[in-house]
Amino acid sequence: MRWSHVRIALMLLPLMCGMPAFAASRPWTLDAIMDLKTVSDPQISADGSKVVYVVTGRDVRRNSYSSEIWVVPATGGVGQRLAGSHFSDAHPRWSGDGGSLAFLSRRGGEAEIYVVNTPGASPRKLTDSPEDVIDFKWSPDSRYIGYLAADPNPEREAKRRTGDDAIVAGEGYTPTRLRIIPVEGGSARVLPSVGRHLLSFDWAPDGSKVVYAAQKSSAGRDAFHVDIYEADLTSGRETPLVAQPGQDLAPAYSRDGSLVAFYSQRGALSYFGERQVGIVPSGGGTIRYITECMDGDVFGGAAKFWWSKDGSKLIFGAGKGTSDYLFSVKKSTHSAPGDVYLEDLESGHETRLSDVNPQARDYAAVNARTVRWKSKDGLEIEGVLRLPFDYTQGRQVPLLVSLHGGPTGAALESFPVPRTYPTQVFLQEGFAVFEPNFRGSINYGATFRSPTIEAQGFGDMDDIMTGVDMLIDQGIVDSGRLGVMGWSYGGYLSVWIIGHSNRFKAASIGACTTDWVSWYAPSIANKESAPEVLWEYFRGKPWDRLDIYNRHSPRYFLKNIKTPSLVLHGEQDIDSGPEVYVALRDLNVPVVYVTYPREGHGIGEPVHQRDLMSRNLEWFKKWLLAP
Repeated sequence: MRWSHVRIALMLLPLMCGMPAFAASRPWTLDAIMDLKTVSDPQISADGSKVVYVVTGRDVRRNSYSSEIWVVPATGGVGQRLAGSHFSDAHPRWSGDGGSLAFLSRRGGEAEIYVVNTPGASPRKLTDSPEDVIDFKWSPDSRYIGYLAADPNPEREAKRRTGDDAIVAGEGYTPTRLRIIPVEGGSARVLPSVGRHLLSFDWAPDGSKVVYAAQKSSAGRDAFHVDIYEADLTSGRETPLVAQPGQDLAPAYSRDGSLVAFYSQRGALSYFGERQVGIVPSGGGTIRYITECMDGDVFGGAAKFWWSKDGSKLIFGAGKGTSDYLFSVKKSTHSAPGDVYLEDLESGHETRLSDVNPQARDYAAVNARTVRWKSKDGLEIEGVLRLPFDYTQGRQVPLLVSLHGGPTGAALESFPVPRTYPTQVFLQEGFAVFEPNFRGSINYGATFRSPTIEAQGFGDMDDIMTGVDMLIDQGIVDSGRLGVMGWSYGGYLSVWIIGHSNRFKAASIGACTTDWVSWYAPSIANKESAPEVLWEYFRGKPWDRLDIYNRHSPRYFLKNIKTPSLVLHGEQDIDSGPEVYVALRDLNVPVVYVTYPREGHGIGEPVHQRDLMSRNLEWFKKWLLAP
């Protein structure tokens, strides 16, 4: 069987979005950025007549984000918000006959399933799960809904209410299991899973079986041990379909039920290694990996699958360089926020279904371009460059280098909706913003991710600095006005770089680590994450590879820093921000240290996000723009 796919590149739609080519009348502000809404999770009804999607935006009154579910005709027209909406409504899914819509909502406390027959009707609560419903799917005949939820632990809850809530490492986990409930109401049937922890599932087209991805336990350290099983709903017989080392996730039946597609680490316990889309027959058989020759990287995209009606095409997402290959109906461009589009795969005709940020047309367009260069060792690197709105050829401008996290993240050309670094306002103030995809980034395949192993700080710094040098050599950037900023792994790189170079006039360091040995245990134990990541990263455990862990730790280079630094920290995070602050303070380096209460590794409250962007803006203006 020959597999094909449709490419929809992010950068091909500027005219469709109606954005002006150059500066418009209204200046970008922090609040203008915060008011940008996002669209997500578009779903087409089975008869193709309707599309449902989720719009998420800032809720100033609650200092949080609210989501709304909208339904629009597939032919285009006026959308309708779900009646009786609640700020937590999300994850809408059509029934197989297209007559009903189910969704998740916390309007009663826990995340439960609600069902509505028409957008204007009042939603009906279907489940009464004591634990959050994580995911659900309609049965093919629309009579049942299967859903995933953790087993209740009433004894633990009773203790928690009295304050007896000590957490013992490796204990107290409850598995997530599959439950099936009649849509008309009644008791849920629980499928046995032998203590395994279910992550996702799919119904067979005839409704007789389910296929699911199951982690061997609910402990986070087993995150790389996920296999795929098929269960007969009548007999209860379970058949392993994919049982091998590593993660095998997101199983999805073909239209005729003969095949199951899935996302796979291909039998390896490698975080940085290859990812593939696999196919296995229902009932078991030989696995085929169909993306081996694909010109794209499925690392960050192929977790959802759609089969064409005739079963000849498998549709999924992948990335390549600074663009994503989109196989869903959600698209954005580098000059406008994302909206929902419907594409007919046979004719290629596209219909725009949403316009959630019409105000964006009043502001200057955000243009981006991909730049390429070679690092010191000859590795080809890409990055995204955005120039100031008023940029003119030949003028040298200050540069902010923005470093993504991961390192398995990626800079894309898509329109920025930032919550940490106010890209649009930076461009308006005269900064260029440069986002390099250093080694370890996704969208370039395993051969590009693997070179980061035992090269942290050294190889990726070379990638970044050679890119900066290229922009200076091209006469775009003022070498005397450079800033660097990053969060998580980007924060690690930022503090590493200023510990090895004095070229930057200012730095913003968010959620960084300074010592891989100290970070090893809490990064695994506190959230019970997979230890294989750091084992691969440093080719062993700290006590066996102490010199390697230390060699790549910024702690031993903090004494070299002379760069004024803004250090940003979530109160509940396990990062090394306090250590960086104290070191720079004692070294008499200009430093500001900000802690955000209640926040973890990422900053989620809108008021904090706005403060974060404001501080970053003023920090770089002070050190790079002030005379």
